[in-house]
Amino acid sequence: MVEAYPRSDSGESVSSSDNEEEWLNKPGEEDEDEEQEQVSVISLLDDKVFPDAPSMLAYCKDKFGFDFLAARDRLGLDFHGCVRLINFGGLFIYSSISFTLLFSRGWRC
Repeated sequence: MVEAYPRSDSGESVSSSDNEEEWLNKPGEEDEDEEQEQVSVISLLDDKVFPDAPSMLAYCKDKFGFDFLAARDRLGLDFHGCVRLINFGGLFIYSSISFTLLFSRGWRC
């Protein structure tokens, strides 16, 4: 029979929380107050870069009239549907067809 948790040398079972602490901590990661990794978010409709997603979504809504969250809710998209919508929109960034024009005229996915 295979055990879910390895036994220590003394024959006692090692608790899952002890195991998790060992493999969840990255080498050199002792303090949570260290610098966080900087993340950049690229606009859905052009090449402008933002520090976070909410500011990018506000920019797309103000500049292009495309409200991603409203489109997501109107179309009833789950996570994978949102990814498909974003990828689909990427096809139009450098083409002559306006992505926002499709949605403003009632085009459906």
